[in-house]
Amino acid sequence: MGNTAVRSKDVQMNLWNFGYATMEQMYEQDYDLIDCNDGHYYIVPNAGYYYDYLKDGILYNQEINSIGNVTILVGNEQMLGGLLLYGTA
Repeated sequence: MGNTAVRSKDVQMNLWNFGYATMEQMYEQDYDLIDCNDGHYYIVPNAGYYYDYLKDGILYNQEINSIGNVTILVGNEQMLGGLLLYGTA
């Protein structure tokens, strides 16, 4: 394990896959958060390994500030919002 300090203040963290970085840990480390969960917001039509389209209700009913059992208060400066990603196979 190294001793190199990692800057997190005023750095945006795209939370794409929560196996790599969890919202709670990144919040505690002072990152600015963008929810772009690949399980909800990543579309790759005809690829077979991601969705061809958004699931019903995701875009308008999914709380962008809640991931799993962690919720960042609405209006919190660290919770910047969400991002829809579109890829090609």
